[in-house]
Amino acid sequence: MYLFSTLPLLAFKQIKATHLLMTEVAVIIVGQADQQLWSLSPQTRLSRLTTRAGAGPVKSLSKLAPEEPVLLLRADAVIEERLVRELLKRPGLILTASAHNSNDEIIALAARINGKKAIEAASEILLSVPPEIPPEGLSYGTAETIGGAYDPILRKQAIPFAAQLGDTPKTELEKMTFGASYKGATDFVTKYVWPMPARIVTRWCAAAGVTPNQVTTISLGLMFLALYGFWLGQWFWAIPAAWMMTFLDTVDGKLARVTMTSSKWGGVYDHGIDLIHPPFWWWGWYVGALPAAQLRGPEFLYIYEAALLAILVGYVIQRVYEGVFLWIFKIEGHIWRPFDFWFRTITARRNPNLFILMISAFFGTPELGVIAVAAWVLASLGIHFVRIGYAGILKLSGQSVTSYLKNG
Repeated sequence: MYLFSTLPLLAFKQIKATHLLMTEVAVIIVGQADQQLWSLSPQTRLSRLTTRAGAGPVKSLSKLAPEEPVLLLRADAVIEERLVRELLKRPGLILTASAHNSNDEIIALAARINGKKAIEAASEILLSVPPEIPPEGLSYGTAETIGGAYDPILRKQAIPFAAQLGDTPKTELEKMTFGASYKGATDFVTKYVWPMPARIVTRWCAAAGVTPNQVTTISLGLMFLALYGFWLGQWFWAIPAAWMMTFLDTVDGKLARVTMTSSKWGGVYDHGIDLIHPPFWWWGWYVGALPAAQLRGPEFLYIYEAALLAILVGYVIQRVYEGVFLWIFKIEGHIWRPFDFWFRTITARRNPNLFILMISAFFGTPELGVIAVAAWVLASLGIHFVRIGYAGILKLSGQSVTSYLKNG
């Protein structure tokens, strides 16, 4: 009934549940699949996925060395990188497509299998319906039981996905993989406004062969264009340029993750721009709105200048605060408690500040936007100092300071 023969059962008795170095594990892709996802063939996508997870190269059966450990993956598998990392560390583990082991298909199998016939038998089983009780030496696991519900890289609660091409519509697979590339804690624009259009543009970029670094370079040009427009007080076109820059700042990271083309240089390039440009934007806005501020008289100018200083100094302090919190407590401050996670959506970072300035320009009072941003920067810093102080008291009293996300 389950297509199991004596040969496969004997073959699996050769599996040794020995922990292996990830770099020692070869990858064999079993079966055939033609459907592309994010303009990547199944072979390319799985090869990139397993390489990023720490596996060795994809090999054919004839190229395997004697007793070489292997990770078997279905050609139509669509799984998250953290699942592959776990499979590599846990030989003998079978990843199933859902929470039900019986009458369901196997997605992947991690094992040390000796001999060509044994691997051929295992490959046959990978494409069949598994029995309710796994063969000797093997164990079943679902995406949740293997990968957990917490993503430590993107810092969010999310069960890793495990699906198959053909079983799920392509649009749903794209939504699933794109959503999995999003960070948990971010500002309200990135979290609620950009996802749908960013997914569309990411698909276009993937189809056209546009690289994440090329998208970052375009966003860099828009950053300078917005700065120039702010400096001149040309809000009509400078604000859209700024928002487009923030939009592409979302697209480049998502494109890198869904096509698995992220690199250390790309990360430095992207995050370096993110880190450096905001103070220059606020300074440019200050200059552009200066004529309007001068019309309000010398007393207002003193407040106006102090506001710019508060914004610039506050930006530096906020960045230092984030680093200090991470250094002391080994977690990022905005994923400590539910309040911190929520406050990250509105705290005085680039997009919330830009939103405040946009509203002020809409009402024809760009100079008041500078005052409002300064006030919000100071208020946010006050909240952050209270939070780090409270965390410090808990730590000194012997209590642990850990992210609530890890505990579900």
